Amino acid sequence: MNRSDIAVIGGGISGLGVAHFGAKAGCTVQIFEQNKQLGGALQTKNKDDFWFELGGHTCYNSYETLIEILNDLDLFRFVQLRKQEPFKIWCDGEFRSIFSQLNKLELLYSLPRSFWTKKKDQTVGSFYGNIVGKNNFTHTLSNIFSAVSSQSADEFPADLLFKKRPRDKKLPRSFTLSDGLQSIAALIVSHSKIEYKTTCEVKNIKHKTEGYTIETNLGETYSSKYLAMATPPPVAAELLRGISPNLTSHLKELRCVNVESIGVAIDAKDLKIKRLSGAIARDEAFYSMVSRDVVPHKQLRGFTFHFATNLLNYDEKIDRIADILGIQQHSIKYIKEATNTLPSFRLGHDKWLARTNQLLNEIDLILTGNYFSGMSIEDCLSRSKQQFFRLFR
Repeated sequence: MNRSDIAVIGGGISGLGVAHFGAKAGCTVQIFEQNKQLGGALQTKNKDDFWFELGGHTCYNSYETLIEILNDLDLFRFVQLRKQEPFKIWCDGEFRSIFSQLNKLELLYSLPRSFWTKKKDQTVGSFYGNIVGKNNFTHTLSNIFSAVSSQSADEFPADLLFKKRPRDKKLPRSFTLSDGLQSIAALIVSHSKIEYKTTCEVKNIKHKTEGYTIETNLGETYSSKYLAMATPPPVAAELLRGISPNLTSHLKELRCVNVESIGVAIDAKDLKIKRLSGAIARDEAFYSMVSRDVVPHKQLRGFTFHFATNLLNYDEKIDRIADILGIQQHSIKYIKEATNTLPSFRLGHDKWLARTNQLLNEIDLILTGNYFSGMSIEDCLSRSKQQFFRLFR
């Protein structure tokens, strides 16, 4: 397919969302992904009958757009319940309960402020520091939010995290899929209207009256009537420089960070730590650890550590993982890695977003990703759906 209705640059969850709604509406779609596999933040790594997630790991019954897509793809039959296991904090060389790290008197004194304190125009640090106490926030809560966002979230707008959404009570409150979340990507692109190319980097895009021309690193040229950009902001800014200089300048205002994730599979008999769903970290090179224990396996256990960039080299990360899990490195059956780019939100992001949408009104372009209303799977998919129907009413 050298000519399509929609060309989607970026085969992560946001680009896949556009592709799904496009194909569902009868459009032909061509996806371009520079990595070896589709999915982006949906990165399930498997070997034989065991898998773990390097990116997104949980679906919730409040994810309305995701639930719509799962229904379209007949994926509810693969819904996998998550076993309830404790979530811990790693500090002072051991896993402890998060509640044990809170100053109870400070919490009791501060908590009543939650009844009148508003999130609007406050940072995560100022809002939650006010309602749990500054010491509790610095000592514990700050690490929780860093784990959620895989970066320091103290300066994030407080109203950008933990949104309240209506829940579909016919589904479990939280769940995954029996073959991992990347199976969503595989099912989306199985649609007859969708074609995709991986290990394919878009080098140049031109906009003409009849649509867009896309040139790749493979020396191929494609054309489409519409264009969807679903890449990290720096990539989108570079590719759009000849189409919308104003949008390029605007995208460059957004800060981004990389998170380096390493997942390990370990023989369960070699582990002494009790089963847990995951852990946040204090004074560590990693933000969080997510466990596969919520979907038990008869022989193996899996753990994914989300590291800050440029603090440890690869060997140091593996050493740290082995130390924390209390194992020798030869107990690790296999290791998988991934790097993702995440936005670093700041106060005023709502104004940045309003300006973005204003600039998009000047061009027939879909712009989606994890840097608009939030980073969750649902935030990405709802943005993709909204952007698709902005052009295809």
